[in-house]
Amino acid sequence: WTNRQFGQRTTRPRVAFFRVEDSSLPYFECRVGSGKVLRVLIDTGSNKNYIQPNLVTNAIPNNKPYIADTPGGDVKISHYKRASLFDFEIKFFLLPTLKTFDAILGKDTMKGMGAQIDLKNLTMTLENGKRVVLKEKQFEAVSTISPRIKHLEVEQRMILNKIIDSYPGLFADPNQKLTYTTSVRAAIRTISDTPIYSKFYQYPMSLKDEVHKQISELLHDGIIRPSRSPYNSPVWIVPKKLDSSGKKKYRVVIDYRKLNMVTVADRYPIPDINEVLAQLGDNKIFSVLDLKSGFHQILLKESDIEKTAFSINNGKYEFTRLPFGLKNAPSIFQRALDDILHEHIGKICFIYIDDIIIFSKDDETHYQNLDTIFRTLQQANMKCQLDKCEFMKRKVEFLGFVVSDKGIETSPTKVQAISDFPIPRTLKELRSFLGLSGYYRRFIPNYAKLAKPLSSLLRGEDGRISRTLSSKKSVSLNREAIEAFKKLKSSLVSPDVILHYPDFKKEFHLTTDASNFAVGAVLSQENRPISFLSRTLSKAEENYATNEKEMLAIIWALKKLKIYLYGKAKVKIFTDHQPLTHSLSSWNGNARIKRWKAYLEEYDYEIFYKPGRENTVADALSRGPTVEQINTVASTMHSSDSSSHGLIPSVEAPINAFKNQIFFRESESENYSFSIPFPTFQRHLVDRNLFTPDSLLSDLKEYLNPSVINGIFTSEDVMGKIQILYPIHFQGFKIRFCQSKVKDLVNEAEQEEEILRTHNRAHRNAVENKAQLSERVYFPKMRKKVSAIVNQCLVCKTAKYDRHPTHPEIRQTPLPEYPGQIIHIDIYSTERHLVLTAIDKFSKLAMGRVIKSKAVEDIRKALRDIVFYYGVPKLIVMDNEKSLNSASIKFMLTDQLGIELYKAPPYKSTVNGQIERFHSTLSEIMRCLKGDGTHRGFEELLDRAIYEYNYTVHSVTKKRPLEVFFGRIATVAPEKYEQARLDNIDRLRQKQETDIEYHNRTRKPIKTYIKGQEIFVRVNTRLGSKLSSRFRKELVKEDRSTTILTESGKLVHKSNIRS
Repeated sequence: WTNRQFGQRTTRPRVAFFRVEDSSLPYFECRVGSGKVLRVLIDTGSNKNYIQPNLVTNAIPNNKPYIADTPGGDVKISHYKRASLFDFEIKFFLLPTLKTFDAILGKDTMKGMGAQIDLKNLTMTLENGKRVVLKEKQFEAVSTISPRIKHLEVEQRMILNKIIDSYPGLFADPNQKLTYTTSVRAAIRTISDTPIYSKFYQYPMSLKDEVHKQISELLHDGIIRPSRSPYNSPVWIVPKKLDSSGKKKYRVVIDYRKLNMVTVADRYPIPDINEVLAQLGDNKIFSVLDLKSGFHQILLKESDIEKTAFSINNGKYEFTRLPFGLKNAPSIFQRALDDILHEHIGKICFIYIDDIIIFSKDDETHYQNLDTIFRTLQQANMKCQLDKCEFMKRKVEFLGFVVSDKGIETSPTKVQAISDFPIPRTLKELRSFLGLSGYYRRFIPNYAKLAKPLSSLLRGEDGRISRTLSSKKSVSLNREAIEAFKKLKSSLVSPDVILHYPDFKKEFHLTTDASNFAVGAVLSQENRPISFLSRTLSKAEENYATNEKEMLAIIWALKKLKIYLYGKAKVKIFTDHQPLTHSLSSWNGNARIKRWKAYLEEYDYEIFYKPGRENTVADALSRGPTVEQINTVASTMHSSDSSSHGLIPSVEAPINAFKNQIFFRESESENYSFSIPFPTFQRHLVDRNLFTPDSLLSDLKEYLNPSVINGIFTSEDVMGKIQILYPIHFQGFKIRFCQSKVKDLVNEAEQEEEILRTHNRAHRNAVENKAQLSERVYFPKMRKKVSAIVNQCLVCKTAKYDRHPTHPEIRQTPLPEYPGQIIHIDIYSTERHLVLTAIDKFSKLAMGRVIKSKAVEDIRKALRDIVFYYGVPKLIVMDNEKSLNSASIKFMLTDQLGIELYKAPPYKSTVNGQIERFHSTLSEIMRCLKGDGTHRGFEELLDRAIYEYNYTVHSVTKKRPLEVFFGRIATVAPEKYEQARLDNIDRLRQKQETDIEYHNRTRKPIKTYIKGQEIFVRVNTRLGSKLSSRFRKELVKEDRSTTILTESGKLVHKSNIRS
């Protein structure tokens, strides 16, 4: 509830009232002087108190009347009455629309009464000691939904509320069943009648109640019913975004992927987003309608209901309405709404699947348009969700863009998602960022150039990795790519670029440019941008002459901008290539230029020369070798349309691999046959005595499929005739000339047998196996099936190298807080001398003792000297040297001295990296000092080298190890030593964090293993020959973060486990 004085706009926020899910409303009962019992609602969302007018006599006029913004609309408040309640004098305002309760007690009054509400025990305690018993009213009985119109003036709101109230059947009541439209029934056409069955997916038992609740709601609304269908699809449980309450919610999703594979595609067109947005110009007022559970308002054809069956762990159900997840659902729903609103589309509204935008130039027209659309939708029995609709706004979000009378802008929510996007670490994250930012490429003048360092990472093998595997493929961004990543984000956040609506009564300016690698274009009117375009050149196009590239830029831009320019006002084309203005003369014999010139004549155009220094935007779009973008609104179009040769390319792949296969075979008799070798694959066999251009034209029109790549298998002679027809009649089709046909393997057992036979021949990788198989046979998902079998080969796992070993992320290690707390030790070997070395992790102070051998007795004395020198450390880190891990040494260190030991995993010296790095530095110093000739032997050289190391400023602590360890810099004031110790801890922590961040750039998150899981552990190659196995099989006993303890008692670092 909010209040507003007449003639003034309120500055208080609107508070939702009676709109709480799964709740009840608290109230109390009190008896008045007449003996009547009143029910008083406790409403913390109301800042004033209200009462029904029929309960009041001798009401007092309000000196300052105001408008109450209530769930039922705007109400004028003109009178009040004072009353005594619980010994407090309270002012109640008269509210005519108050029906469910007799009165409302607001938050300000409750605060003055010192009220403390206990909803658990249903009591309210007041500061005067009185205690009031509370009751609860169920939410359903008082549910009211209000439109989102607080931005409008009082008069506008009243008019709009009146229009909305006129169509009660249009806006869905949350407490009533969702109705359906009778104007259309959805069908699910499949290529065969064989039932599609998928196994039931297990979901967490903790979500069992949530699943049952949602299923019960669907049953109650009549959207689903119990099923005995032979079909079955599994159920997914996915989390929703957190709502304002912060409560975690879930959505039940049906996985219809297998059903979709055998469903005949519905070719009904979905509107082009660019075309819709372009036609919103000159309008100033916009409304957007949200259809409640859109697809569920469409009935399914009775015979197809069984195909939607799904199962959970307590039953099986099927949809009676159109479910989400079907591949044809968007097309079916688009057709239904187009049929309902066909008279108004393009005139007062546009539809994109379940989004409806209504537009007008002024308020009065908008009221009429809303009334028209409301009436049409209500007649079709469609339902809108009132609290999600936007009404009469000058700026509204639609299809991911913000549209207004000024033009088209980026959506703040989506731009914020881009702004918050972390630096991509996997191929999936990189594709996701380029797809998200590419949706707004039309707003960035040089998007292709900016994105080049990122999109270039998608070339080669990485570009062909499937969506499923892309999340496991790590990518490393260099400095240039990171800079491009930041520039793209800052460009999208910038408010400078607004794309304007086209005015089809005025002339257009098309500015184009071409470079050696890309083409770019800008469409504008009166120096205001309408759209930016850019794309790469194909390899064939890169060989074009300069004037051909410039002409290609013009033709490509005209085709991409056809919805703006074809049959419209005059277009002036500006190019920075002056010779092109002469290349279009009739004497030019270039066949490609002549073909393009013929296309150009379809437009009312003039070409002008504009120097490059003036053609800055289009020039920027085309500079530098750009690459194809992903998921862009203005999608990249390569050379198939404007290609050099205009010929159907020949491919090495067999025709079996194409979804639509056409065989033209010369035969004495004419015949046609059709077959489906695999689901979603179609094969047309056409036999003729003679293939003429007319017969080929007729056959191609009949059997070519525009939505897939078509394969044609025929003789060179017939293919030559098809090549002549292709550029004239089938330029927009994707066609390939195939020169081979292999055997179809339909039976899955035969497929597996053939894969095993090929693989066991030499145990080569999946790529080579697939290449071998493709020469003889074909079946769908060959790469996936071959990879699955090869990856399970025990021989390969144990005998072959790991070409892509795992590099787990580096984790933080314990940081010491004082000198001598953590010591790293190891044995240093050089020139047939053995040295037991140690380094203090806190101060970096090092020391070494020469030992005769690695025998326990030789090590024992040197180790005691080191331990006592450091003052008996708390923790010692060492590697797997047998003598250091002997029972005698362990007894001395752990039992006698109480020192904790940490043993590095085998073959992982980096775990003891502190001492390994010291060995490297020690070797350098000793090599440099050896040439002085001032030492008498190895021990003197060693002592001097260690001394010089300890007396040198360390790169991490920025101090000498001797000073840090003994605290000599703090002899003047003791408190300075404590500060120096804390500063040293900070430096160690900063160094550790920097190193972890640097090394983890290309590393993968540490994989977790479960007890009993089978793993393959790297074998020490020093213990065998080149023909020895490289890995051995082990079972996991315990996962210890970075290491694994096996059932055989071995401790294995995760980097030594086969990936």
